[in-house]
Amino acid sequence: MNKIEINIGLNNNPFTAQEIVMPFVSSYTSVKHNVKVGEWEGADEPTVVMEFYTDSSQNDIRVMIQGLVYVLTQDAIAFRFNGDGELVFSSHYTGERYEFDENYFLTIK
Repeated sequence: MNKIEINIGLNNNPFTAQEIVMPFVSSYTSVKHNVKVGEWEGADEPTVVMEFYTDSSQNDIRVMIQGLVYVLTQDAIAFRFNGDGELVFSSHYTGERYEFDENYFLTIK
C-alpha cells in the first residue's frame, strides 16, 4: 500500500472541508484528516490535511489531483506519495511555479 498525504487550501474553494474529505473516506483505506493553517503566497490559509493508503500508482494519484485542482478552484495542490513531494499546478495559474517545499507541507501529526 502507498501512503498519500495531501494539502488542499480552503480559500477560493467552493467546497467545505467536510465536502472535500467525504469522497476520500468512502474511496480509500484508513483516511485521517484535519484542518490546519497553512500558507500560500505569503498569506495564511486554512488547509485540509489528509493521509490515506491506496494501491494506486503515483501517476494515478497525480492525475486525480490534477482533476481536483480544477474542481476545487486551486492554484496548486501539494501531495506526497510515500514521502516524495510534488506540487500540481492548474494550467491557468500564471504566478511563480514553486518547487515542493517540505517546510510548508502540513501533516496529520
